[in-house]
Amino acid sequence: FYNLSAFISHLLNFIIMYKFFPIAILLFIVANLAYAQPAVYAKNDSIKTPIEGLKNGVLVEIKNESNETSEIGILIDGKKDGAWKKYFLNGPMQRLEEYRKGVLFGSVIELNRGGTLELDENYVNGKLNGRRIKYHYGMQSIVENYKMGILDGSRTTYYENNQKQEESFYINAKRDGAVKWYNQEGKLITEFTYKNGRLDGPAKNLFPDGKLQSEGMHKNDVEEGEWKEYDEQGTLIKTTIYKAGVVVKEIPAKK
Repeated sequence: FYNLSAFISHLLNFIIMYKFFPIAILLFIVANLAYAQPAVYAKNDSIKTPIEGLKNGVLVEIKNESNETSEIGILIDGKKDGAWKKYFLNGPMQRLEEYRKGVLFGSVIELNRGGTLELDENYVNGKLNGRRIKYHYGMQSIVENYKMGILDGSRTTYYENNQKQEESFYINAKRDGAVKWYNQEGKLITEFTYKNGRLDGPAKNLFPDGKLQSEGMHKNDVEEGEWKEYDEQGTLIKTTIYKAGVVVKEIPAKK
């Protein structure tokens, strides 16, 4: 069955053929009104506008199905360049990215619908480089450092109450040096030593009041040598001897 516009078009031809011109004029107006509908955009439809003074540059605006801008930025020679913005459906900006010749180069930030920062990172030639910060409800949850896409440098994680959870250091994406863990009150509870991503070196566990609970050594990811355990008053309870992670001997403390 014909739609309204097609039906009117055929009817116009018939009327003109038989010279009913007044009726033809009226139907011509109705037909044009039928065609004059608001533009409907399919998802990812784009509008490209040449930029005066910028050779081979066009402003690209990508529309969603609601005829709202979902993404906008500049193409030069068909490649993303400069700042590109992405938007929530029926909402504000969601993400800002900086490009150079089609490759991420510069700042990248993400926001939630309320406009609160959720991610702040930096790219060089498409790879994470420098400090990267993730946020949770506006507070830092992870602060870490990258060198050309590889985790390298200090890394700190946080509890939801903004207290530190873990402090560590990475070399070429592997833990190296002292790693500290804290409870939600900000008290140090564990400190281990890593080398090239493996447990290797002094280790200790603490009671919430800061007193020593246990201490010993790791080697190749397992306990090695003497490990001493203490009670909450700081009195030695026992000493355990390890070899390659296996208990060799337990020595109770003398009373």
